[in-house]
Amino acid sequence: MRTNILKINNIELDEGEIILRLVTPEDEIIKAEVLAAPEKFNERFDLEIIPGLWKLELEMHKASGRYNIK
Repeated sequence: MRTNILKINNIELDEGEIILRLVTPEDEIIKAEVLAAPEKFNERFDLEIIPGLWKLELEMHKASGRYNIK
């Protein structure tokens, strides 16, 4: 099986909250995470190749800090 890789190399949340959701082209949420400050988050996802629009949603509530996503 071939896959794509999504790397969240580093989220450093100094204040607030982030709700992170990874959504397939069929609108299925395959990962949901709530990050609350102070927080450091790193994750790697090997995603099955499914044609269509994938979404990485970051819902931020009074959030400040840094992130690196590839």
